[in-house]
Formats: sequence, C-alpha cells, structure tokens
Amino acid sequence: MSGFEEYAEEYDRWFDENEIIYKSEIEALKRHIPKGKGLEIGVGTGRFAKPFNIKIGVDISKKMAEIAKKRGIDVIIARGEDLPFNDNEFDFVLINTVLEFSEDPKKMLKEAKRVLKNGGKIIIGIIDKDSFLGKMYEKKKQKSKFYKDANFLSAREVIEMLKELGFKNIKATQTIFKGIDKADKVKDDKNVKLLKETPSRSSNYNQILDGTLIEVENPNLMDVGYLNKAEPYEVKEGYGEGGFVAISAEVCKDG
Repeated sequence: MSGFEEYAEEYDRWFDENEIIYKSEIEALKRHIPKGKGLEIGVGTGRFAKPFNIKIGVDISKKMAEIAKKRGIDVIIARGEDLPFNDNEFDFVLINTVLEFSEDPKKMLKEAKRVLKNGGKIIIGIIDKDSFLGKMYEKKKQKSKFYKDANFLSAREVIEMLKELGFKNIKATQTIFKGIDKADKVKDDKNVKLLKETPSRSSNYNQILDGTLIEVENPNLMDVGYLNKAEPYEVKEGYGEGGFVAISAEVCKDG
C-alpha cells in the first residue's frame, strides 16, 4: 500500500481524469447503498464516502486520510482487519477496491460483519479478476504504482466467502463499457501503439479483443485510461461480463 501513501494526490486526481469510469463505479455501488449510518473500510481520499454520505472511514494511509478529511470524512488510521468500533454499530459498511489488498480478506469481512447491525448491509466493489479488465490489471500490476501488491479476486470468490460467513441476500451489479470491446476505440488512442508481432515478455503489451496486439506507452494510466473514449457505460445486474463488480449482502445474526 506504500504507493497510495507516496502518490496520494496523484491517486486522487485519477478520478477527475477518468471521470466516466468513476461515475460508472458510483452508479454500480449506489444501487446497493441503503440509508443509515455508514462506514467505509479503506476510505482513501473520500471519493466514494462523500457521494454516499458516509461520515466515518478507516484507512492506513495518513496522506490519503488528510485528503478525505478535507471532504468532511472523519478518518481513523486503522486496519480493516481490526476495526476500532463496537459490535452492531453501523447500518452498512462499504469496502471498495480494498479487499484485494488485505492479507486476510475473510478476516476483514468478519470484522465488517461484527460492526454491522442485524439486517445491516455490506457492499463490496472489486475489479473482477476473471474479466477482461481484471486480466489487464493483473498482467500490468508490477508496473503500477498502486496495484503492485494487489491480489485480485473474482466475483465468485467474494460471493463464496460471504456465504461461508453467513451473509444472506447476496446481489451483484457490474459495469460494462461497450467501447472496450471495440478495437478502433483503443487503436486511436495516442497512448497506444499497434504491434505487428508479439514483443518480448518484458514489454508492456496487451492483446485486445479483436486479436490486435497493442503497447500501452504509459503504464501509469492504470491500463484503462483509454476508457475515457469509450461509449457510455451500462450498469446491469449480475456479474461475468463487466470489469467492475459491486456485491452486497445482508447480515443475519439471529441464526
């Protein structure tokens, strides 16, 4: 997570520079967010807590927390696996693109369950590792300032963990960018170079969906910067098609 501490301001700017992606994730998560007292685990710079009216967050990055505090979030420096809150304190807990950085994701989910009220809701956002987008992130993560230490999870894996922990009423939504499937959108990007043959293993390249080989010349684009030119996104129920997946489940503490 050191990249988040060292490059906190750059991380925060990414949401302005990639507004269409940011809005799509907000829309996918919004369908799961209930009313009431919320907590965000891994609140970061407050980019998701703010629009969902979440007033309390935890994070391990002091620099990220400083930015979140400017957005009106009360941030406590703490780990998601060891939350400094009483049992049954929150109506919902948001964990957005954070679970993949945990050394023990199931423990983080257990802690979220502990602080949730009976009938409360957990909402999890992930880059599905089984998706086209997830595979791109995985391939390039060693060159990323932010995702180098990520252990990406699939929607199926997260849902299975929730079931094992006794969560009920599990639902999912996904974001689908039709433009990501259209090679011409990618090929026209100024940061992309077309390749005639497969380069060396160390090269920063991808194979897009029509089979064309491309090289992304700026690896710090987090591999999806070209999505700004994509067609309007679609948010739909389920998972298996989209790169970003929002999953929610309810706590049942009565048995």
